[in-house]
Amino acid sequence: MIGLGFLMESRAGQTNWTAEFPRAQFPALACDQLGDRLQNRRILSSDQWGDYLIYRFHPNTKAFIDGRSDFYDPQVRDDYVDLLGSKWGWQQILEKYRFDGALIPVTWSLASALKMDADWRLVYDDGTALLFERNPR
Repeated sequence: MIGLGFLMESRAGQTNWTAEFPRAQFPALACDQLGDRLQNRRILSSDQWGDYLIYRFHPNTKAFIDGRSDFYDPQVRDDYVDLLGSKWGWQQILEKYRFDGALIPVTWSLASALKMDADWRLVYDDGTALLFERNPR
């Protein structure tokens, strides 16, 4: 269940809607801290977080994948699931999509795999979200 709430404020005859995203479910703190680092890049993230990245940074950030997964090619969905579980061949999938970074939940097994991979470095950890960046070649 997505935890998105809308807050309506009324001031002097104006009605404004603002979106609020629970920090425990979305990488809001990470995006606040890393906004410039996430823009103009290809970022691997969860489908729910991909929606949030699109909301925050469209059109400057290319998020893989988002909540419209029903419309993705089945191979793309399979690759995403393989990355979620750091299934055999996950490094080749990262190469295939040429990600610049991975903004992922701390609970993903891929987080442990990336920590041990010399091609990637952890640059951010807030206890909810991790940002890995590809090391320069």
